[in-house]
Amino acid sequence: MRALPTRVQDLIRSGEYAVHARVRIEDPDGSVVVVGYGDADQGAWLVSVEYGEDLDQPVSDAVVRLRRSVEDLSLAPLMEDSALNRDGSGAYAPRVDVARRIVIETQVTAPWEEPSDSAWQNVFEGVIDRMEWSGPEVTLYCRDLGALLVDRWVEQETTYGDPEG
Repeated sequence: MRALPTRVQDLIRSGEYAVHARVRIEDPDGSVVVVGYGDADQGAWLVSVEYGEDLDQPVSDAVVRLRRSVEDLSLAPLMEDSALNRDGSGAYAPRVDVARRIVIETQVTAPWEEPSDSAWQNVFEGVIDRMEWSGPEVTLYCRDLGALLVDRWVEQETTYGDPEG
């Protein structure tokens, strides 16, 4: 459980607050950057974010919905002519793909305030497990970084520790 700053607690108690979210996804070059998926960013790519834990699951999960395209820009992986689907050298590379790291951040403000660059709180960090591209939105199904350990197989039996304790 995270401690909320006093100002955020006061806003929530007042009942008048706005919750902002932004999503950072690892780009084709391997750096995790904000690429305009926030609710107040250019083109408003972000449609919705859900994240949480389940007692029956070993790791937390998240579902992120993004617009598939805005004007002449497209996140669709087969749209090779989209400026978004380029790596740092300009070569074709899908902007959003399975196994990329993803970070979800939120911020609580008064309804009339814009989010501050310094007040974002990291609420989820994981990897994209699978994606659905049907329709005007892309849905990203994600698990937290513990998924990397959960998915591992024991390839060689190894004894750890001292037999005498």
